Amino acid sequence: MSFLIVLFIVANPPMVVWTAQPNESFIDVENVGDINNDGTDDFVAATSLNESNGLYCFNGLTGDTLWVVQNLPGITLTGALCAVPDVNQDGFFDVALGTGWESGPTLGSINIISGFDGNQIWSKQTEWPVEAINYSTGPAGSYPILHATLWANNGYTYFLALNSDDGDSLWCNHAWTDDRKVSAISDFSGNDWDEISICHDRGSAYSGFNEIVDGLTGTQLYSTGTIYFGSMDITDTPQFTIASRSWGGDIEILAEDILSEDTLYTIPYEQIDADTLKFLTGITGGALPFPILSGWSNSFNTIYLMCGLSGSYQDPITYSSNVVLPGAFQISGELWNLAVLTNEEFYLTEPAIINPEPGPSSNLPAVPGRDFCFLNSDLYPTPLAAVAISSVTGPGVCTIATSWPNSIEQPHNASVTVNSSLLCNPSNGGIFLQTEQTQTNIQILDITGRLVESIQGLESRIHFLPLPSGIYHVINIDNLTTTYRAVVLAE
Repeated sequence: MSFLIVLFIVANPPMVVWTAQPNESFIDVENVGDINNDGTDDFVAATSLNESNGLYCFNGLTGDTLWVVQNLPGITLTGALCAVPDVNQDGFFDVALGTGWESGPTLGSINIISGFDGNQIWSKQTEWPVEAINYSTGPAGSYPILHATLWANNGYTYFLALNSDDGDSLWCNHAWTDDRKVSAISDFSGNDWDEISICHDRGSAYSGFNEIVDGLTGTQLYSTGTIYFGSMDITDTPQFTIASRSWGGDIEILAEDILSEDTLYTIPYEQIDADTLKFLTGITGGALPFPILSGWSNSFNTIYLMCGLSGSYQDPITYSSNVVLPGAFQISGELWNLAVLTNEEFYLTEPAIINPEPGPSSNLPAVPGRDFCFLNSDLYPTPLAAVAISSVTGPGVCTIATSWPNSIEQPHNASVTVNSSLLCNPSNGGIFLQTEQTQTNIQILDITGRLVESIQGLESRIHFLPLPSGIYHVINIDNLTTTYRAVVLAE
């Protein structure tokens, strides 16, 4: 048996852990929890309607396909795929997927798929294509409500609420809008069901507005003033807040307290290049006041971070390609970090308002990046990021580590320059490592981040390291700035 060693140089995190589905195009990913009980969350990925069919579930740790539904068409837009709390009562998250052609009129469908095995729970045809889908929750023991956004050929967008257990319709609202997403916040009307947001942003400068409605009944609970070609986001922590963005007029961003209806702050028009707003949730601590409102445009390479309560902001964060999506994750009890997906890279950005830097990055294995979600893992102190890539000439999905695995030791002396290399020659049963310094300490990890071998005090010479076929990270633990990724392939 012979082996071929393929060598890649890998930098500090963020770094690509694995890639999968070459020559496939994916535009949406969702975390469905740890299906195979290996300590790492798994995820589903939806293909692009214009490229191929299928809904895939991937092992978050290794990239292996857990299941696939090939007869489902792809989705039109990122946002038409959603993981929903357990619908079929099997103890796992399930998946809602909306289909339909963007250039209607044509029938669409809403599909509920088992997150555990990919079996269809139910499917419902819709009169128009589905372009976004989300859910809201109610009292303990109740099924979640699905909220599907349908784009009609008459220019209207229909917001449809359905029972998730059987697909029966609960209510329908319509708007003329370009912001078709639906967001949920906790109940403040008193019926124990989440409230949701709907944007009415087109028609004329006198008819656009954003509203909060009861998730169970669709009854309006709150409405903003006039918003023209707007977008928005909502949060319920630490208070019920709606932030609206308006294109045109004197005000670009308007933030209001939903319960008191007081204006919290305004930002003048053309002060910020942002057509998308997103509250960063689930984070605490750090140098910035909580909560954080982020603003960006997919046509620009900058993100603004703003204090969500006061609107304070200063300098944008500038990246090397256009911003796709930011997301925040907790590093420790006191610190959090910002992950940013651009068209071509994945960044780890230390949050700051004054003189922010984009931070370290990893090139995507193909372009463009379209979406990402976090995956918790017992093997890593911070989450992995599963990335959807809309490419037909490279991998369709990958995962990126936001930190070193738990099994990697801390550097003994970060100031030491360690000179070592892999000899990329055909070999039998392992890899050849050449060290040019005495007392070199290395660790070898498999693709999952598990420690395979730890070797201390290597002398300056060529070493043979016997390994079975697989993908490995060879790491100098004296200085974590350089590592190697070796692929041992059996022939």
